[in-house]
Amino acid sequence: MITRYQFFSAMAIWVVSAAACEQLPTGPVDAGVWGSTSAVLTVASDGATLEAFCAHGKIDGKLTITAQRTFDASGTLTFQTGGPTREGDAKPAHFSGSVDGTAITITGQTDDKSRTVGPFTLKRGVNA
Repeated sequence: MITRYQFFSAMAIWVVSAAACEQLPTGPVDAGVWGSTSAVLTVASDGATLEAFCAHGKIDGKLTITAQRTFDASGTLTFQTGGPTREGDAKPAHFSGSVDGTAITITGQTDDKSRTVGPFTLKRGVNA
């Protein structure tokens, strides 16, 4: 015969196991504008652009969210220097971040790790 303690212990293990197996939805980051007073991320089905006060970035390919609500993507970053930007100024870069409901946090870093922009926390639908 199962004791009350054994029954509730088994139920607790089952609940914890079920919660651990629950998968959050994955897929593309919602298309549209995500912004704040310091940056704007425009997401499309085939990539994204990041406009910040000191740099702009281009993300190649769609941003895809993992089950942990994070993303990683490749692209380029161009840092503004106060003068005209030349075509060859774009540097290969990596973008990473997370999505939490209507907010997205994003950081961009050149592949050689010499320059970083962000992190920026942006709200969906805000075009500042």
